[in-house]
Amino acid sequence: MRVVIVVHSDGQLSQIVGALRAAGSLAREAKKAEAPDAARYAHEDDPVRWLDHIKHLRAQGLDAEADVQLKRFRERYPSTRIPPEALRRVGTQ
Repeated sequence: MRVVIVVHSDGQLSQIVGALRAAGSLAREAKKAEAPDAARYAHEDDPVRWLDHIKHLRAQGLDAEADVQLKRFRERYPSTRIPPEALRRVGTQ
């Protein structure tokens, strides 16, 4: 896509340049704001990394979050073997 801007004065040029810089800055900030969410769920694309994440949650004592992650994992990867340290500490599978 090509954009053509016709400028009739230096004042207009300054305003346009300022607006374009502001728009670029807003776009960069929006991308930065989205990045944590993308990173937060990146492990879900790799079953080994996801299971490591679940084991880490268990080791930290975050069993409720580990249970949620394990349920989601099983929905996405139903035939993958779950290591014992990723399962609930009470021993249910």
